[in-house]
Amino acid sequence: MQPSDFIQPLRQHLIALISLTVALSSLSYNTWRNERTEANRNVRVAAFEELKTLGELQALVNHAYFGQDASAAVVMTGWSKVALIADLAELLPGAPATAGQELTRVWAQHADALLDEAATDAITRALDASRSSVLTRLRALN
Repeated sequence: MQPSDFIQPLRQHLIALISLTVALSSLSYNTWRNERTEANRNVRVAAFEELKTLGELQALVNHAYFGQDASAAVVMTGWSKVALIADLAELLPGAPATAGQELTRVWAQHADALLDEAATDAITRALDASRSSVLTRLRALN
């Protein structure tokens, strides 16, 4: 077999080979981009839902402290919100997951003392840290 036997068909099909290469690389990029977009969408949905629940928990804490209502129902409602926040935080990689765990720890430590200013401040600081980490994660999306 001579070199010209290989080069001649290659020249004849060069455009087809280039087209095939472009098509395969385009398909690969498009698939990667779609997967990335879906991952970002999932993070956005989880982050927005977590921000909403963080706001609801902050309102509950404020109601308990300023309304002087730290009943068992308020504490249990808070636990359900804390559990949802912790679950959503696990879907957000990095700092939000850590902040969600810290919020759970702080809530467990202070939930029974919602009428105490120090307890309310500790919970509010944990909520603020969690909110900040979620917002930072949202800003980092690309």
